[in-house]
Amino acid sequence: MKRYFLGIDIGTFESRGILIDESFRVAADASVPHGMDNPQPGWFEQEAEAVWWGDLCKLCRILIKQSGIRPEQIACVGTSALGTDCLPVDEQCRPLRPAILYGIDARASEEAAWLTEHYGQARVQDMYAGEIAASVGADGVELRFPVTFAVSVAETPRYPCLQSLEAEECGKKDENVPSLVLRAMKQGERLWDIAKLYRTTVEAILAANELKEESAAVIGKLLLIPRRR
Repeated sequence: MKRYFLGIDIGTFESRGILIDESFRVAADASVPHGMDNPQPGWFEQEAEAVWWGDLCKLCRILIKQSGIRPEQIACVGTSALGTDCLPVDEQCRPLRPAILYGIDARASEEAAWLTEHYGQARVQDMYAGEIAASVGADGVELRFPVTFAVSVAETPRYPCLQSLEAEECGKKDENVPSLVLRAMKQGERLWDIAKLYRTTVEAILAANELKEESAAVIGKLLLIPRRR
């Protein structure tokens, strides 16, 4: 009998389930949306029975129907859900009230303020969050923590090489006129403008820089400008 593995994630606004076979091929994939209750300013809750358990059951039925497999072929079920929530239950694990959601619920703002005043900000951070600082506002809890970003940008410019040089005598009128010019295109400039300035042609500039068309010339990139003498 072919075996399958089922994974379900219960998220804040959506739950998703995936069914894979022993070769890690996806046999079925489905998601269902759900809401979040906000009964008072700063309060955020979810019905554990209807949302958490309800979504899991709903996704199991959808995935089994979508894949066409038998339930006994599912060898393993893995679940992930919202963490560090507060959900009081009775002796049979039935919810006594809606779950108080992690991180965003701010009903304990007075208690948080007392802890900070009693122990001090540094001690509270050390006990509960390390380098993470938390503050309670009207829209919930704001977390602040240091993040280090390292960005490495590497660019290898490509310039045409001089493969041969030819020396020739020049007259007085050409003494201060170079035969080769390296020039960067400016914003709004066209190759025609450069060609006119240096007494050459657009075709000659394209050929010298191994470009097929003028649009390939990049603003700020050095171009080799061949001069006519």
